[in-house]
Amino acid sequence: MSSIMIFLSLFLLFFRHCNADDNFLWGSSCSHPSEAKSSTWTTNLNNLFSALETNVTLNNGYCKAEAGENGPDKVNSFNTNSSSCDDGGGGRRRNRRVMVYQRWCVMRYSNESFFGVWEKSIHIVTSNRSFSKEQPAVAAKGRMMMMGLAAAAPGEGLMFAKAEMEDAMGGKRYGLAQCTRDLVKSDCRDCLEHLLKEYGSIGTGATVVEKRSWGMFVEGCFMLYDDIPFTAIDE
Repeated sequence: MSSIMIFLSLFLLFFRHCNADDNFLWGSSCSHPSEAKSSTWTTNLNNLFSALETNVTLNNGYCKAEAGENGPDKVNSFNTNSSSCDDGGGGRRRNRRVMVYQRWCVMRYSNESFFGVWEKSIHIVTSNRSFSKEQPAVAAKGRMMMMGLAAAAPGEGLMFAKAEMEDAMGGKRYGLAQCTRDLVKSDCRDCLEHLLKEYGSIGTGATVVEKRSWGMFVEGCFMLYDDIPFTAIDE
């Protein structure tokens, strides 16, 4: 029986709030609201968010729950750190397909099953609070750091890797690469490598990875880079 499915792939549950202390909205993507008018859909979605609140801390932030029947009102979802997540309220909840990326939360839900599949058709590539350009040497070093994280994350149990580096000018850069935990290792690697291949070139001074603060997201993985610490994990 098809059902509401909940997927929590929590990375920020393990992170203390630190210097980057605002739940910045990187971006979102929604289907047309006219697609979702069923009261059954609304009920299923409300049940889904209630279950997220209940189960967010289980199994290191990862869980699935099922409810509902076959048909267009089925909801498939994942959410990271639902206590910090903007579930869309009266706006996004009218849509059947939603993807939201915030600093402390990643949320996706759809009436179509997406577990185990990463998608490059919808992507978000953005500079965050800092639009300052990196020095070319720092940008190149930062890209190498992010390439290392892309290689390391698929082999980690929680499918994320983080690092920091010196910029040789008294500052640091911080990086994070993560996949949603429904992906197998090979798909996680392909997803992260896609981000760097498509959006991670350097040399023009105008690409996103030549900024001091940026994020790259597709449906299945994302990468963050900043000149202030946005993660602080207990080892």
